[in-house]
Amino acid sequence: NGARNVVVSAYTSSSATPVWSWTFPSQTYGGSRAMVSVDGSRIVAAMLQPTTAHLHVAVFDGGSPVPTSFFTHQVGLQLQQLVLSEDGSTLYVATTSGGYMFDVTPGTLAQQFGLLQSFTAQDISGDGSILAVGYFNGVDVYERQAAGNYLRTW
Repeated sequence: NGARNVVVSAYTSSSATPVWSWTFPSQTYGGSRAMVSVDGSRIVAAMLQPTTAHLHVAVFDGGSPVPTSFFTHQVGLQLQQLVLSEDGSTLYVATTSGGYMFDVTPGTLAQQFGLLQSFTAQDISGDGSILAVGYFNGVDVYERQAAGNYLRTW
C-alpha cells in the first residue's frame, strides 16, 4: 500500500457520473473523510498526512469545484473520526492525540480536547455548539460559550 491521491467528487442523485472532482495537492498514506451539510450547500473533505501529523481540510461551498477555503493543522498520526455539524459551520476531528474543534469558515481551531480513552464515540450538535464524547462507563459533554471556547458541562 503506497501513497495515494485523495479525490473529492460531487454527484447528483440522478447520475453516476460526477458533476465535478477535485484532487488534494499531495499524496498520503493516511486516512481521508468527507462530510456534507444537511442542505447540501457545503462539502468538507479532509486527509491526514501521518508522516507529519498534518490534517489538510478543503471546504467547498455552493457547488463550486474549487475549494472556497483550505487549511492545515497538526492533529496526530491516525484519523479516527471526522464530523461536520448539520449546518456546515463546525468540524470535529478525533485522532490518536485528541479531539479538535474547528470553525470551518475561517479555518481556525476553536479548541483542542484531551480524550480519556482511545476508543471513544463522539458527535456534535446540528449547529456545532455541543460536543458529546462517550467512552467506557462515561460521557463528557462540552458546550460552546459566548467567547467561542467549549466548557465541559457534564
